[in-house]
Amino acid sequence: MIWQESIQINVPVSEVYRYLADFPRHCEWAQTVERLELIHPGDSTGVGARYRTLERQAMQANRKPRAALTHGMRITTICEIRQLIPNRRIAWSAHTAPKATGLHAELSFDMVSSPTGTTLTQHYHFYQPAPAVFLFKLIYGRDLEQKGYAQWAAGLANIKAILEQQVADRPMPAAVAASSTIPV
Repeated sequence: MIWQESIQINVPVSEVYRYLADFPRHCEWAQTVERLELIHPGDSTGVGARYRTLERQAMQANRKPRAALTHGMRITTICEIRQLIPNRRIAWSAHTAPKATGLHAELSFDMVSSPTGTTLTQHYHFYQPAPAVFLFKLIYGRDLEQKGYAQWAAGLANIKAILEQQVADRPMPAAVAASSTIPV
């Protein structure tokens, strides 16, 4: 399966990059990720870092930002950071553990600064051998691709909600607050 979608986030690209490059925070927005554990730090930039990812897969698309995962088949994956280009691109690969299942994915985020913040595009290329497709369709139904697309789109929507809420929750700088008061 190949999927790509973009979303406009009203936050500067540097903040979007900083948030998404902090991989353990993927647990806050991803529909299936319950926990990430660093198993190898990678180089000084973070490239080559590997994480054990504990997931709960139910082809869900209804997890709200930071909500607990309460259902789904437990899966362990290993993800490895392939590319970190500040404020432009984050790319990683993931495969099931053990790797013998043949399930693996190539994922990335591309960020472009825009007049209102950041255009974030997620790319997802999921490789699944025929026996896995057959099994997944038995478990999750024939509309497997649509469920996958909905799951990934929900993750993007969560990223937008989290980042825009963080900006909204920041205290107003004193100088701005003082200038916005109406004199009596």
